[in-house]
Order: sequence, then structure tokens, then C-alpha cells
Amino acid sequence: MNRCTVRSSAFVLLACSALTGCLRDARAQEVTPAEAFGQIGHAAAQPSRATSSPATFAAGDGRILAIQREWAEEQDPARFEGMALAQQPFRFDQRTPRPVHAEQRPGRDPVYYFQDVRWRQTERPQGAKVGRKAYFTTVRVDPEKVRAAYFCMKPFAPKFAAGHGAILLEFAPGGFTSLDGEEASGCVISYEAYLRVTQKYQMIAGEFSRKFRITYVVCTWRDFLMRSIQFNGSVVKRWKLKLSQPELRKLARSIGRTVMEDHSRERYNTTRNSCITAALELIDSAVPPERQTTKAWLGGLVINPGWALPVLADNVLRHQGLIEGRKVTFSEVPPEK
Repeated sequence: MNRCTVRSSAFVLLACSALTGCLRDARAQEVTPAEAFGQIGHAAAQPSRATSSPATFAAGDGRILAIQREWAEEQDPARFEGMALAQQPFRFDQRTPRPVHAEQRPGRDPVYYFQDVRWRQTERPQGAKVGRKAYFTTVRVDPEKVRAAYFCMKPFAPKFAAGHGAILLEFAPGGFTSLDGEEASGCVISYEAYLRVTQKYQMIAGEFSRKFRITYVVCTWRDFLMRSIQFNGSVVKRWKLKLSQPELRKLARSIGRTVMEDHSRERYNTTRNSCITAALELIDSAVPPERQTTKAWLGGLVINPGWALPVLADNVLRHQGLIEGRKVTFSEVPPEK
């Protein structure tokens, strides 16, 4: 994917400081999470059925697929202190989905199958410093059943500037399911710094070095809320994107292609190659040029502050008429059904 370059990080920060105050009054009125959950629903998260379900699944074209049912467990970083970074394992909860099969349908979009999709997570045992688990499985994705898309943002310190952005795709029933028959109303696509077990992302280091690889993590909507709210102690803000049905399907296809690309040489950058730039680029790929957001000015010399600072990203989308309705803020994880 093309990345917008920044020649002056200092200029970006000064511009953002000046713009932050005047742009806040453009915020849309919020609706309650209760209203929002009535619109989008929850993931139907049942305990994993690895011991009672078949080991394979027959796709619609007769292809037999192995079903992934894998719990990955959090490791103690202290065990790896002193070990060379390149020799350490990556975090237990970060994986890029891998394509398994494309079920062709004449005259229609294919149905796609991916493994290494994070379906749910568990909390650490009481009093323990480690012990969280993440469940990865194989999923079936029908792009024709995408019915809405959202831009999501999880604030973190310093909250006046920082946050993590992602895209949520909402599906009609049967659009996003595990091969064990579990239904999820939506999946989240999250561009992240790919961290070794002892690493923590640092904004300054992420801006001025190439030390952080990247990964695209795909998870259920409820899993994203649990990680953000229960594990990270944040909230999740969500804006519905104003996209036509053809644009929604184009966005879904673009996400699929992007996730499957080789990103091994790509590096995360706080302002130039981040979760926000990745989300905005995907959204731009689904709409005509006149509706795309402005990445930079002066021939690329100066980046648009909304492409650099997460707290301004929704204003960039709103300016292009890509936001529909009001912001929703989630502060609680819905119960499993």
C-alpha cells in the first residue's frame, strides 16, 4: 500500500495542536451503547467445541477443510529477558490471518476461508501476572453479506492525541462464522505493531526508528471490545461509515487482498504508517476519488493532521461526508450469548 511521507514531524505536531481545539466542536452527538447494540448485535460466543465437533468442514464446493481450534497462552516476559530480540517469540495474541480456500460462485463474489482469526480471549487467573489465552480458529467470510462498516478508535495516553484505530465490518447472519458454527455479527481489522514478547510499543521510537514490524489482526467485534475495555482499561468510540452497498463490498474485498499481502518488509510508524493511515487507506480504496480523504498538502511535504493523530481521524472522514449518524462510545463488554 502507498504510504504518505512526512518531511517534518515537528510541523505535524504544531499543526495538530492548533487544529485540535477548533475541530472538537464538529463532534457529532453521541448515542448510547444500548442503542448501538440493538443495531449491530453481539458475537454469539459459545465455549469452544474442539472435543465434540468434527475435525474437518466441507465447503460449498465440496472442498474439505481442516478446522483450526487453537488456544495460545500468554508467556511471562521475564523468561526471555536477556535473549536476543530476534530469537524471542511474538506476542501470543497477534497473528495475521492466512487464507485457506476461496469457494468460487459463478457470477458472484467467492466465499473466503481464513485461519488464525482471533475469536475470543480469556482473562488471567485471579492474582496472576500472566495466563491470558487467545482462541484462534478458521472462519468463513461471505463478502456479499457485509451490511455496514465502522471506523473505531480506542483512546490511550496521552488521550489528547493518541489512540488505536481499526475498521469494523458488520455482517448479516451467515456472513462471518467459525467452521464450528459460531456466529459473529462483525469482524474487526486492526493494523498493529507486531511485538515480541518483551516489547512494548513506544510512540517516539515508532516515529524515529524502524524497529517495529507490522501485522494485520482480525478478530470478532466482542473480542475487540474485551481487549480494549477489560484488558486495556479504555473505551471504544465508533462511527458508522456512509458507504453504499457496492462500496461496502469493495471495502471487504480490499481488506481481504490487503490482509493476504506480504508485509514482512513493512515497518510501523507513529504518524506515517500506522493503524490510522492503514484504516484511512482502506476506506479510500472503497470510494471514488472525489470522496477520498486528503493525505497531504504541498505535494506530500506536509501530512494532513487527521492522518497523523488518531483523535482527528473521524474529522477527516466527516469532512468528506463519510460519517453517517452519531458517535457511539462503548465502556462495557457485552455478555456472551
